Amino acid sequence: MKKIFKFFLLIALAIGAFAIFKLIGPAAKKPADGFLYIKTGTNMPQLKQQLVDEKILPGLTWFNVAEKFLSFENVKPGKYKVDGGMSVLNLLRMLRNGSQTPVKFVVTKIRTKEQLAGKMGKAFEFDSTAAISFLNNNDSLKNTNWIPIQ
Repeated sequence: MKKIFKFFLLIALAIGAFAIFKLIGPAAKKPADGFLYIKTGTNMPQLKQQLVDEKILPGLTWFNVAEKFLSFENVKPGKYKVDGGMSVLNLLRMLRNGSQTPVKFVVTKIRTKEQLAGKMGKAFEFDSTAAISFLNNNDSLKNTNWIPIQ
């Protein structure tokens, strides 16, 4: 009886160690440019599909387990730096907390609105036609929050 109890305890410990390794061990692969871009309006199934399509995670089994454990529901859009060997738990925490990487946008040697719109379109989520229409619209250039100093 004592041997059977030890055997089942050993099996339970092995299963627990395996599960812990899968959650906190290295799992994520670094994307081609090192970043995961999540667009505005992305929901959880789309995010999961993106993680598999970009080969960041080989499968979603342990991601789903950790997602339920951490109660991750709201996907926050942005640019996230994914390191190779990142654990499923760390990846999920980063996405849940919205720990994004800042987007660097430096304006140098731009002479026209079209050049500025093109550079903005490459750096941000909107495209250059939306940027040029915003820059050409007189209402968008009007300062509506201006309060005169008395």
